[in-house]
Amino acid sequence: MRSNYGNVTFVHCMNAPMNNAENLARDLRIKLQDLAKRYQALQDERISLLDANEQLQHYIEQQKELIEQLQRRIHDLKTANAFVGGYSGTDEAKARISALVREIDKCIALLNE
Repeated sequence: MRSNYGNVTFVHCMNAPMNNAENLARDLRIKLQDLAKRYQALQDERISLLDANEQLQHYIEQQKELIEQLQRRIHDLKTANAFVGGYSGTDEAKARISALVREIDKCIALLNE
């Protein structure tokens, strides 16, 4: 059975509902397979990103430790240079010595308790 509506011809057949259901099921199956593939790809990417994040966090911690070591080294060098006379910041050297003396006094006070 054919119906004409302008330039469009529709073919009606008795098997159309079954074919339509089969087509819908096939399309749904294809879409589900595609969704499963995309989900797995996203899971793989997530794992990869978590690994990269962990490595970067470890690297950041290492860099923080290095910065602290270098800052202590700079401070020690400035103090040493002040004693040798190669450093013009004698006020900083005096302040550092005073801080060290105070820290030593606190340790002595704790030992006397």
